[in-house]
Amino acid sequence: MNPARFHDSLRIEDLDLSPAEAKLRLSVPEAVAGPMAELRGRLVGPRCRFSSTVEVAYPLRPARPAETVPGAVAARVVIPEPCLWDPDSPFVYMGPVELWSAGQRLAEVSVVHPLRVVRLEATEIWVNGRRFPRREAPRKRVIAEDWLNLRREGYTVL
Repeated sequence: MNPARFHDSLRIEDLDLSPAEAKLRLSVPEAVAGPMAELRGRLVGPRCRFSSTVEVAYPLRPARPAETVPGAVAARVVIPEPCLWDPDSPFVYMGPVELWSAGQRLAEVSVVHPLRVVRLEATEIWVNGRRFPRREAPRKRVIAEDWLNLRREGYTVL
């Protein structure tokens, strides 16, 4: 199994996002994983560069029938009382996701996932139902050191 192929085909979908609970589905096509494969791992969080948090590990569990995807291997994660991502507090959940088949680990990837619903409009950005002004930084390229400075200056879009 090519880990890059697994990484490129792994999908993380927010099935339900609310302040009470987040339900996520992780899936990979059977054509990549194989029909008898399973996903294992965990997401750990919340983690935020600008906040101190207590991180908890949330294990991947088998997907329920309503959460499956035809032609894919799927798992789910439930996070009670999640910290949702926004530009002021960019919380993420991260961790290893492994592909297993016949008792052997075939591949592993590390994922980072923010819990958010984003809608872009002409002058505003809506994140999880909250409005933020849209302020664009006219840049073709950004190096790592630029991110924090742009954030401090109030830019929201590149």
